[in-house]
Amino acid sequence: MPWFEKVGLGGFGQLFIVLMIAGPLLLFSNFNPISTPNPVTNSLIKLNIIVEPKDSQAKNTINLFTNNYVTQLSQITQTQYDKMQFANDAKTKSYDQNLAQYIKMNNYADANWAASLPNRLQLKKEF
Repeated sequence: MPWFEKVGLGGFGQLFIVLMIAGPLLLFSNFNPISTPNPVTNSLIKLNIIVEPKDSQAKNTINLFTNNYVTQLSQITQTQYDKMQFANDAKTKSYDQNLAQYIKMNNYADANWAASLPNRLQLKKEF
């Protein structure tokens, strides 16, 4: 096998291995030039109680609080970012501030809790 063929195949093989390793890293990182931001457009929060009777395999879920009314949705400012101390925590110091958002929701539930009398009595008994 001639030397230029060996060099060509070896160089192509090494380039292939580097692309196999670095390709996914570049594709899924913040350095990807074709990536676009994916901002939050709405939010939902639920608070449920799951009741599992001791002598039964039943699992009952009682909805206490549901809220999907967003009152404020904005990018995080430098002041908010500093106040939340993201830069001081080892888990969050590598976060990109431009990708974080501030979401403020209504303080009240969308609907009143309307558990039936038997459910309320059962919850009192459980607690």
